[in-house]
Amino acid sequence: MVENEEVDQEYIENELSEQYLAIAAIYFAVDDYITDYVRQFSHDVVQSTLDHIKEKYYLSRDRAMFISECEANTSLNYKEYTDAIKSGKKYKTWKDIGDTKERKTHLEVGGTTIPIKELFAVGDSLMLFPKDVSHGASSKEIVNCRCSIQYS
Repeated sequence: MVENEEVDQEYIENELSEQYLAIAAIYFAVDDYITDYVRQFSHDVVQSTLDHIKEKYYLSRDRAMFISECEANTSLNYKEYTDAIKSGKKYKTWKDIGDTKERKTHLEVGGTTIPIKELFAVGDSLMLFPKDVSHGASSKEIVNCRCSIQYS
């Protein structure tokens, strides 16, 4: 992992990816979407940590908890989407939290109902469901999102 005071970034990314995928596999089928997402996520987290290695927050339990909560929601949103398609649901409605912490762009899309395979326009991003990055959604629309979807 560390050799001659140099961090083996690829090793750390691979370990993070493998652990994430192993845990995800306990709860749902891991497909290409999740595998690709986890590999990108692992790269981004390791890179940002290395970029800020001297800042205490980047190695803190607070950051670990924040990332864990966000990733649990990401995985849950994807699982609910795939389960809804498998069960024959036809529509989806974006559910925002509606509190003072909510992003304006998420409030604007809140309550919108569209066919299940169509994309929500959230700010300048397109998403199948909250926290979906498969269509290049901006991190400003993803990080700490608490929205959900109701399927019908």
